[in-house]
Amino acid sequence: MNEHEERLRAALRHGAGSPGDPQDPYDTGPIDTAGMLDRVRRGARRRRARRTVGGVVAVGAVVAALSLAVPAVLDDGGRTPAADDGPTGDGALVQTVSAAGDSVWATVRVDCGTGTCPALARSSDSGATWTVAAIHPGGDASQTFTAQRVELAGTAVDGWAWNQTELVASHDAGDSWARVDLPGGDVVSGVAAGSDRAVAFTLGGLASKQVLSVSEVSDDRWAPIPAAVRPDEMVTRVFAGGDMLGAVLGSRVTARAHTLLLAPSGTGWERHPLPCRAQGEVFADTDGVTLWTACLGGGSTLLADSTDGNAWDTVQLPAIIGRVSMAARNDGSVLLAGPEQSFVVDAAGIVDEIDPPAGDPQAAGVTDDGYGAAASGDADWLASSGGRLLGSTDDGASWDRVPVE
Repeated sequence: MNEHEERLRAALRHGAGSPGDPQDPYDTGPIDTAGMLDRVRRGARRRRARRTVGGVVAVGAVVAALSLAVPAVLDDGGRTPAADDGPTGDGALVQTVSAAGDSVWATVRVDCGTGTCPALARSSDSGATWTVAAIHPGGDASQTFTAQRVELAGTAVDGWAWNQTELVASHDAGDSWARVDLPGGDVVSGVAAGSDRAVAFTLGGLASKQVLSVSEVSDDRWAPIPAAVRPDEMVTRVFAGGDMLGAVLGSRVTARAHTLLLAPSGTGWERHPLPCRAQGEVFADTDGVTLWTACLGGGSTLLADSTDGNAWDTVQLPAIIGRVSMAARNDGSVLLAGPEQSFVVDAAGIVDEIDPPAGDPQAAGVTDDGYGAAASGDADWLASSGGRLLGSTDDGASWDRVPVE
């Protein structure tokens, strides 16, 4: 057992006793239900050998699931927290999670004098210990930033937090924060960071302009990189991993989806068609080597992987209903988490259904800002719909609650 796993297991022991919470590439044909379910091996870990990637820093930081249709429950930073938004148990109410190496960051809500208040929870020892504190941009204690999402770069010292209208950044492992002005409109739709660079997506301004911007992770000198987006198309999310930056592009007319991958020159975007119709949400994530996409809708979930964005291998999963999160893992596999079912799938198409799903049956009545998944080194993380942080060190075969306090 390595040192990383020992620290996580220490955190899990700390929480012991709490329950763990052919021609037309877009035509996937009829759903082979029997074959689909046969591929699902509950609890069986038929993992292929961990692939060796020389010279590539495998970054497991999660790309938060971004959506143009921002859920109405999200704060814009100006709402006074309601008293009934509090946690259902001990510790902070976890909303979203991002991880890199031994470092884990989570947006949380904690008990305070006015009910519950927004804060950021940080751990540098795989969840064994935590620092929970409000974000005060510019060091002004009178200003508390309400973070809906958080993104931690592979450096583990550079990170961003945002809500619908504002973005703040830290380049000292979260000790201090400063507001960031992004090119484009007033709506901050998301940030995703790789090992060296990050991509941000803003929406608004003249003619609801969509802007993709890129910056080095160590600073916030964001520069817009023009993308050829048709009037019927919308950018729905951004993703990053290693030295790969990208965005998902969907059309409301053709219902076809594409990825935009930043060209090696860094001056433009390359368009690649995805092997499915965008009948529902389309997710994408990467570890810098393998690009994963998941297309929801049509009675099933189509999961596909590629190393160049052109040739795809696909596998069908049962339909995943409800809010979904996705995290590329640094062994070339992917974690796809939903309220009813969650899966780990590798590039060879071996599917394992994992327990528990991200939905939390003990969370009746709890209103959450969303949940997410993260993969980092030997650990996987899930923020459940009930505000619990779950950790796994055995490829998702078993999960335990990690208290954030």
